[in-house]
Amino acid sequence: MFDTWDNADRVYAGLTEVDALKKHDGGSSFAGTLLHITALMDFHINARVRSKEMHPLFARQYQQFWQTGQADDWPGILAAVKEVRASLRAYLEPLTDADLERIKFPPTYQWPEATLRYILYRGVTHNYFHIGEVAAKRDKLGHKVGEYPGPLADAM
Repeated sequence: MFDTWDNADRVYAGLTEVDALKKHDGGSSFAGTLLHITALMDFHINARVRSKEMHPLFARQYQQFWQTGQADDWPGILAAVKEVRASLRAYLEPLTDADLERIKFPPTYQWPEATLRYILYRGVTHNYFHIGEVAAKRDKLGHKVGEYPGPLADAM
């Protein structure tokens, strides 16, 4: 998961607020995509697994994002991403393999009970899907953010 954050930071580096908030080639804005991938982990892990409140900006912006496909607070999203990642890192880093199997994501109307390991694997693949989307769109804009998923060999 932590490597996906590094790769997301790389494909978002140098992005202006104007470009972050604008929709490029359909779909959501870059800001909306970063909101989406981070808020999902905030919801799945912090809210559902840890029984904590979602970050207030994510709770507000995510509802707007689902209604309009747009996010409107780029500086706030960047600050919230840092806060949520710090919270998730502090929680996840000390966990063992046994913990990842023992800790469960409670069932919902659309999800069965799952292990934290499963939620993390889903999060990693979902993040890389969107990292590729952002990288491809930025490349079309001439922003040249490099290959993705970056130094994957280091993660293997």
